[in-house]
Formats: sequence, C-alpha cells, structure tokens
Amino acid sequence: MGVADLSDCRGVLVFFELDVEVVASVALKFLGVGRELADKAGTDLMAIAMGEITVADQDKLIRYGADKVFVVNDPHIRYFNEGNYRIILTEFIQEYRSAIVLAGATSARLLKSVRFFQKGLSVEDSDIIVPAGAGLRSEKNAKLVYILSAAMEAVVGASRFAVDNGCFPASVQIGQTGKTVSPKFYLACGISGSIQHVSSILGAEKVVAIKSDRDAVIFTVADYGIVGRVEEILPELIRRLEKRGKSCDS
Repeated sequence: MGVADLSDCRGVLVFFELDVEVVASVALKFLGVGRELADKAGTDLMAIAMGEITVADQDKLIRYGADKVFVVNDPHIRYFNEGNYRIILTEFIQEYRSAIVLAGATSARLLKSVRFFQKGLSVEDSDIIVPAGAGLRSEKNAKLVYILSAAMEAVVGASRFAVDNGCFPASVQIGQTGKTVSPKFYLACGISGSIQHVSSILGAEKVVAIKSDRDAVIFTVADYGIVGRVEEILPELIRRLEKRGKSCDS
C-alpha cells in the first residue's frame, strides 16, 4: 500500500445505507455532526445514500444540513452490499476527495475496507487482485469474492462473463476490452481462462487459480492451482484469514 495523500482533500461526507427508518434517525444524527465539522472547516457537507430514496427524503437531508445529496440506486448494489458499496464509495471519495467520512455502526466494517487515496485502489494498480469468473455460478458465491477481497485487503476483479451476468460492475472487468493488470498476487476464482483474459494477466508476479475443471486454461498460467468448487474453498479461506486477523489484533 502507498502512503495516503490528503493534501488536497476537501469536504465532509456522511455515508449511509437506506432502510425504512434511516432518514429519520441515523443519517440525520450524523448530518448534525457533519454540519458542525464542515462549518468549522469552512467546507461542504455531502451526503451519499445507497439505495432508493424519495424526493421528500432528499429535501429532508438538505434541511438537516447537507449541501449536496448523492443517491446511488444501481442494480449492482441490490445483493452485494458490502463489496459493491466499497467500490462505489471508494470511487466517490477519490473524485470528491472527502477529508472526513462519517457512517453509522452498520457501515463500520465497510469503511475499514476502503483504502483511502492509496496506490492499489484501482484494478490496474493494485498489488493484490481477487477476480471472479463464470464458475461462481451464483450471486451467493459472488458475495464470497467480495468478503475474501476485503479480508485480503485486495481489489475485486471480474471476467467478462462475470460482468455480463450482472454480479460485478464493468469498472473491474479484466481482459476483452477490460483492464490489463500486473499485480504481485492474482487469485483467480472460478475463471476458465479465455485467451483475452490470460493475455491481460501475464504481468502478474504470482497467479493462484481455483477452478473445478482441472483442464481449465487458467491452470496453464497459474503458479499454483486448486482443483475444487469455489463455494467450498472460499469460505474456508475467509475463515482462516479472519482467524489470523483476530489473533494479530489480540
């Protein structure tokens, strides 16, 4: 990871996930705190909401102190909140360079996984990438990739097939009109290995592939291969990483 550069950061951002009561409770509480901080700093207070929000609630956020309200109502965040929220929030912070980010307790884990203003944030520049392919087969398995990437402090990537099926945004596509990457570590999850994809990862220092088909092309370029189902292997990897993290914190 690189060193954070906060020299040109500006603004205070209040981030919240929407539920039935959120505009009337958590968000408004943080808007009050954010307004005070923004006034002291002489800067703007921005609110970003993930999900559907009515015009009336947008007006309420303005009345409670927000200078600007941004609403992200994207189909990609419907099922994979943590992972896709992380991508969207990171891109937002990069663009608006918010110096302070406030969020409720339900979003604390998400914010910990956002690496503010550092190298390795984008797919092209990241040292560690966890890409997903068509072999994931389900939305539940795609969520495992997001959880694993957060545990590894990695960036999520995806094959064209994984993007086309709606599980991942096009901004993380690798190969075939997507990105060309050269990470230190590339953990391919359920990727068969099309010519376009393989040619896009030849610069990777270390490639590990997980795929149930032992004849998959991805194994020909992998330094290490695990033949097995991602839905069985990823939960165990996540469990071990989380266990290691807890032991390091204690």
